[in-house]
Amino acid sequence: MLDGSGSMQHYIGDGNRPLADNVNVSVRDFLGFFKNSSIKNNFSIAVVTFDDNATIHTPITPLEDIDDYADYNPVNNGHGGRTFIGGALQKAEELAKEFLSSPEALQNSIDHKVSIIVLSDGLCLKSG
Repeated sequence: MLDGSGSMQHYIGDGNRPLADNVNVSVRDFLGFFKNSSIKNNFSIAVVTFDDNATIHTPITPLEDIDDYADYNPVNNGHGGRTFIGGALQKAEELAKEFLSSPEALQNSIDHKVSIIVLSDGLCLKSG
C-alpha cells in the first residue's frame, strides 16, 4: 500500500526529492531484491495506491512477471488528497481474500500467506 496523499509531495530526506519519489525507489529496490531470490517463484505481489480513495496499481501478479522499473510513485497514479489508510486496507483485504481463495492457493500443498506493507508518512485522516 503506497500513500499518495498530498503530503507525499513534500521534499525531505535523501536526495532532496519528494517522499513519493522515495516510495518509488523503495518499491523498485524491494522488487529487485526479491526477484534475485532463489525462491522468487513463491511470491506474488499486488500494489494499492491511495489517498482519499484506494486504487489497484498492480493486480495480484507472480513476482517474476512484475515490472520492477514501473512507476510506483503513488502521486503519479492520480492521487494527492488526504490520507485514508482505512480505505486502502479494505482494498488490500479484498486482494488478500481473492489471493487466498484462488484455485492455485487452494490446490497447492504450500501454505499461502499474505503480508500487507504500508508505506505512509502519516495517520489516517478520514473516519468511516
